[in-house]
Parts: sequence; structure tokens; C-alpha cells
Amino acid sequence: MSVTEISKKLGIGKYSASKHLKLLYDLGLVDVKEDPPRKLYRVTIPEVRELLKAYDKVVEAISRGESMKAVIIMGSKSDLDYCKKIAEKITQFGIECVLRVASAHKTPEKVLEIIREYEKDDVVFVTVAGRSNALSGFVDANTHKPVIASPPYSDKFAGADIFSSIRMPSGVAPMLVLEAENTALAVAKIFAMKNEMIREKVIQFQEKKREEIYKADEEMR
Repeated sequence: MSVTEISKKLGIGKYSASKHLKLLYDLGLVDVKEDPPRKLYRVTIPEVRELLKAYDKVVEAISRGESMKAVIIMGSKSDLDYCKKIAEKITQFGIECVLRVASAHKTPEKVLEIIREYEKDDVVFVTVAGRSNALSGFVDANTHKPVIASPPYSDKFAGADIFSSIRMPSGVAPMLVLEAENTALAVAKIFAMKNEMIREKVIQFQEKKREEIYKADEEMR
């Protein structure tokens, strides 16, 4: 980049940009290529170049108004504790999380209102409903965004509530993931397809899980 381009990008004067570039050049952090009448500067350390590329992508995403978030819709406030666990795990991947309450049986209009409110964003819906889980299918049938059904486990009726989350009508396909941690991982993997930072956090998470197994095995010896 030329001094003019750098000064514009950083919002500083050309004199200040030239002064800082000279210092970086003397330290061996940038090199210079003659391209008359300009001088083009380039960062010499590959890791720093990659960091700057990642920064540019973040700035570009922000400028486009992109906002990745997981919207957890619970059918009842009685599911709040479980939803908080999911939200806590999701935020560990650097993903924004929103908690809402609406019932597919009692307030279907409210469910649709929530979907429309967030559907314009880069969003994954997580639905949490026990007993008869109409919420997951209803949300999935009314959005083109991914939906993950994560019903809280109950041992009442021998856990039979889970069956209402498994078999869906044709054209309705919420993903079924049990447990808060696994639900958060599923959300993160979806966003990791387009976000390098989240992808790296997923890889680190998986590596940590592998290390736990190796450590447990060592302790048995």
C-alpha cells in the first residue's frame, strides 16, 4: 500500500503515516517496493499479514451490518434455566445470544413476530419446549434460517416427550440436538462455515475434548 492509501485507511495525515512507516521499516517490520512515482509498503511478518486480513474482514462485515446471533425461543419461562445454560455455552464461541419466550400453542402470532424480527440477521434459531414440542416444527416451517430443536430432557413418562421432537411433517426439518453444550456446538458449527474466528474456536473446543480423553486414559495407568 502507498502512503496515501495507508493515511486514508487509518484516518491520519500523510506526514504521520510516513513517520510511522519509517519507524516500522527501521525495525524490519515492513519492506518497501519502488513503483514510481510511489513507494509501496508491505508488512514482512506473515502472521501479522494474516491478522490484518482477518481485521479487514471483520470491519467489512460490520460495515455491511452483518450480525450473527443465536435466538433461543422457549415455550415457557419454566425452561429459562436450561436456556441460560445453552446461552452461556454459545457465548463461549463468541456468538451473540438472545432469549425470548413464545408458545406455538398459545401465542403463535408472537412466535411469528419473533421470527420476523430476527430473520433479517445472520441467525440460527434454537427452540426449547418440553411436553408436546410444537414450537420447533412451527418455527422451522416459517423461516428459511436454520432451526435447532433442543428440548429439555424429562424422565416423566419414561422420557416419551422426546418423540414429539423427532417425527416432523414433510417439508419441516428442525435439527434435534440434546444437551446445552452440544446445542451450542451445533450453532457454532453452522456459523463456522463462514466465520474463521468461530471456526477456530470450534477446532479448539474439539481439541480440548480429545485432550480430556487422553488425560483420562493416562490417569488409568
